[in-house]
Amino acid sequence: MAANEPVVGYETNPEYFAAVAAKLRERSHIVKLIDEAKKNLADTDYLVNKFTEGVLSALEWLQAKRDRAAWRDTVNTQEGLLADIETQLAAIKARFKTSDTSVKDRFEQFSAQDNALLAEYRDWLQNSETQE
Repeated sequence: MAANEPVVGYETNPEYFAAVAAKLRERSHIVKLIDEAKKNLADTDYLVNKFTEGVLSALEWLQAKRDRAAWRDTVNTQEGLLADIETQLAAIKARFKTSDTSVKDRFEQFSAQDNALLAEYRDWLQNSETQE
C-alpha cells in the first residue's frame, strides 16, 4: 500500500478506535463540566435582580459574583479544550485514514460502557464524514 493511500476500513482498526475513544471520553467529561457551569449560571441569574432590588446583601452578592465569575471562566476554558479535542479527533481520523497501518480484525465483544462509547464514536464518525 502506498503512503497516504486511503485505508479501507480504517475505522475498525483497534488502534484508531482506542485513540478516538480516549478523546471521546475526554470530550464527554468536558461537556459535563460546561453543562454544569452553565446550569449554575442560569440557576443564579435571579440574584442580579435580587441585588438591584435590595433584597440581597452586598456580601451575598459578592459571593454570588465570585461564583459566577468562576463558572464563566470554567465555561470559557473548557470550551477552548473542547475545540482542541475536536481538532485532535480530526487529526486522528486523518492519520489513520491515510496511513500504512494495516486494518486489524473487527472487535468481537464490548462491555456495556464500550457499546455506549462505540455508539458515540459511530455518531461522531458519521457527523465528521458528512462535514467533509
